[in-house]
Amino acid sequence: VFRRIFKPCMLIVGMAVVAVLQKSVLPPQFVFTLSVVPFQLLGTALGLLLVFRTNSSYARFNEGRAVWGQCVAYCRDIARVACSYLPEGRRDPILKYVELFPFALKSALRSGRSRSNANDDTKFRDDPSHKFSEIVDKDLCEEILESNNYLLDIENRMSCLVSDAVKEGAIPLYAAREIERAIAGLGLCAGGCERILTTPIPLSYTRHISRSVMIWLLGLPFALAPSMGYVAIPTMFFVSYILFGIDEIGIEIEEPFCVLPLLPLCQAVQRDIQVCVAASEKHSMRQQGSVA
Repeated sequence: VFRRIFKPCMLIVGMAVVAVLQKSVLPPQFVFTLSVVPFQLLGTALGLLLVFRTNSSYARFNEGRAVWGQCVAYCRDIARVACSYLPEGRRDPILKYVELFPFALKSALRSGRSRSNANDDTKFRDDPSHKFSEIVDKDLCEEILESNNYLLDIENRMSCLVSDAVKEGAIPLYAAREIERAIAGLGLCAGGCERILTTPIPLSYTRHISRSVMIWLLGLPFALAPSMGYVAIPTMFFVSYILFGIDEIGIEIEEPFCVLPLLPLCQAVQRDIQVCVAASEKHSMRQQGSVA
């Protein structure tokens, strides 16, 4: 944050230097000063706007994290039920799709701002092909990536596998319903993330607050310099740092999926699947030992 707001802060400091030094350079009749009263009145309004903006952005950030928490929980439920009720041959394909889903969701949420310019620093594009190829074979990876909505494609493939297992009697009906409930939950999580992503805070509102803060800070040195003198220079640096910092943090967390640690959440799903598989295998070994 500091690197991004450093230049605007230096601009305000430069304006404070001008406001302080003009008294010693210019004749008294040309010294420009402002009353403190307008800044006191507008300062309260700007503070309320910044607080409202930051709260709105944090609400989006918190909701995004909550949706991802639900996604991880649904993946755990599918892995737990599949490992408990399905035979190994039926279990492993479903677990592969469960492992794929969070990486697919992360990629869908980080599709990039620019796809034409490879050198665009703001593109922030997540390419899922490398991770997909590590989890499933090449042909299946290409099939999923070629679909128009690979999240829905993965959900549909999991449902089809559950349906086949029910038809063959490989899983109890109540366990199949539990898996289907979790698959439907994954779809709701994907929809919730898409809603947050496609409903940003209005750009005009963001720009208006940023411009208002800048105008307020540019004029403030001319109100403080007559009474504070050279102390107004460091004062303006700290004031601008605080206000620009609050505004920048609000802009940053407005897009939660660029800030949230999505990769560790995806890796947590992978670890949980491994835990479920290991627990299932240990249970099978204990059963075989008791029978012997």
